[in-house]
Amino acid sequence: MSTQSDKKLMVIGAHAADAEVMAGAAILSHTRAGHQAVLVHMTPGEKGHPHKSPQEYARQKREEAHAAATALGARAILLPYGDGELPVSEEVAWTLCDLIRAERPSLIITHWQGSFHKDHENTYRIVQNAIFYAALPAFVRANPPHRSGGLYFAENW
Repeated sequence: MSTQSDKKLMVIGAHAADAEVMAGAAILSHTRAGHQAVLVHMTPGEKGHPHKSPQEYARQKREEAHAAATALGARAILLPYGDGELPVSEEVAWTLCDLIRAERPSLIITHWQGSFHKDHENTYRIVQNAIFYAALPAFVRANPPHRSGGLYFAENW
């Protein structure tokens, strides 16, 4: 039986700030209604600044991701993959599967398959695999299986 506090939105973006741009209004609406939200950033997006080093910009993007999530009433989780180098691999899919099982979202929003940005397209593919793995009981992991209630697509390009 689902209650108001059971409902959790997970927004999965390729880079820090993608989730907020794609679904910021939905996140805020969701948290203001008393639900939980978690923003998952596959990479910090550290290579996108014209003057700052990737290390310096990654530090800034991590701080901004946590501040933005707090402002939206959500939490931010940053995964350790590199900007422009996000692989579509079993390792990454299993990492996200485990996160889905641990967080147990009722809804997921991510990039759509038609984005022209490589990391966005790869995130779409990784999410598809992770959702599949997370739902199947035959895949024994640290957390029990979880099937989210819906998958939605958005884009920020």
